[in-house]
Amino acid sequence: MRYLIKPLLFMLFVPLLAWGQTEGYKLPPKAIVDLVDVPPTPAIRVSSSGQWMLMLDQASLPSIAELAQPELRLAGLRINPATNGPSRSGGFTGMSLMAIQGGKKVAIQGLPQPAEIGSVAWSPDSKKIAFTQTIDEGIELCMADVEKASAKRLAGAVLNETLGSALEWSSDSRQILYKSVLPNRGAAPQAPSVPKGPVISLNAGKAAPARTYQDLLKNPHDEALFAFYTQSQLMVADVASGVLTPIGAPGMISNADLSPDGNFLLVSYIKRPFSYLVPVSSFPEEVQILDRQGNVVNVLADLPWPRIHLPGLTRWPKGREESAGGPTFPLRCFGWRLRMGETREKRPQ
Repeated sequence: MRYLIKPLLFMLFVPLLAWGQTEGYKLPPKAIVDLVDVPPTPAIRVSSSGQWMLMLDQASLPSIAELAQPELRLAGLRINPATNGPSRSGGFTGMSLMAIQGGKKVAIQGLPQPAEIGSVAWSPDSKKIAFTQTIDEGIELCMADVEKASAKRLAGAVLNETLGSALEWSSDSRQILYKSVLPNRGAAPQAPSVPKGPVISLNAGKAAPARTYQDLLKNPHDEALFAFYTQSQLMVADVASGVLTPIGAPGMISNADLSPDGNFLLVSYIKRPFSYLVPVSSFPEEVQILDRQGNVVNVLADLPWPRIHLPGLTRWPKGREESAGGPTFPLRCFGWRLRMGETREKRPQ
């Protein structure tokens, strides 16, 4: 009997070991898979001329590969450090064109595969489409020709969209403005093995209700990571020659707009000090007007922290004029009124 026990135990455990080594993700019956994977209705972007409709295919659910990507949660942002863009943002999986007046659907050829298209922008003359493509190494700048229904790459995996996209056409449809990762920026800051000191928070000794935000900065290492991944350089790509030209000084650029005549840029820079209480949307910011050589023509606004309502300190926007694309650019003005002890019910009219 003793000689039979070992063979029996071996026969019992071998199937269990084999099951543990070969079993992967389990799928429900095909009918359920087909139901869940039904692609959503395509997103639509209409050309400025009103002649063309761009149809953008969408995936029903994010892939396991996308969900497995690394993620940094800093100052209210969720950043994929591998791509210098937002994490788990999804993307469009295909592009096709259709003439609004009775045209047929035509798929755009030459798209990167697998397609993961992010920002999309029609050119003012409605003949070209700028778009971004996310790959494992970063975000590329691409362009599609409407007449040829074909796409090509303009810039490699160098775009920085951690603070949002600045993809914009010049008014003559010859150039594209975008934000680039700094060349030779080096490796990301490493967390110190021993903290330099405690994180100290102070109050005024009285009740001070505050809003609750997700993914705020927590320590100096978070600050260093935030500054590292949000630093970018404004670039202009010439779609005919492929020449890439830097404009202005690098910085933590949150937004950039070209003037209608293409001679000026309106650029917003995030500044220090960073806050551990509010997200990046309320960080100090400086708004500058640059010429095409990158020189600072004027500083329109210097917005200090805090840029939100806090007890006893309220800043209300007064007469903010948004005129990007309008004839009054670059005269986009910001008026702010600082009032002490004013409540929301007493907001000035």
